Amino acid sequence: MKPIARITLIPHSCGRGEVVLRAYECLREAGINPVGYTFIGQPRITLSLRTRKKGLAALLAGGFDFKKV
Repeated sequence: MKPIARITLIPHSCGRGEVVLRAYECLREAGINPVGYTFIGQPRITLSLRTRKKGLAALLAGGFDFKKV
C-alpha cells in the first residue's frame, strides 16, 4: 500500500481546489510528482515509497500539518 497524505479541511479554510493546488505546488517545487489524488471524502494525495519522506518534508515546509490516523 502506498503512503497517503490526507488533507483535512477546517471550517473557514480555503476551498478544496485551492488547498490541493497549493499542496501540488509544494510537491512540484520539491521535484516530486504524486502518484495520484482523490476527492472522495477528504482530499488525499498519494506519494510513492521513494518520494514519501521528501514529499512530507516539502508539505511541512509549505505550512501543512500532519497527524497519524
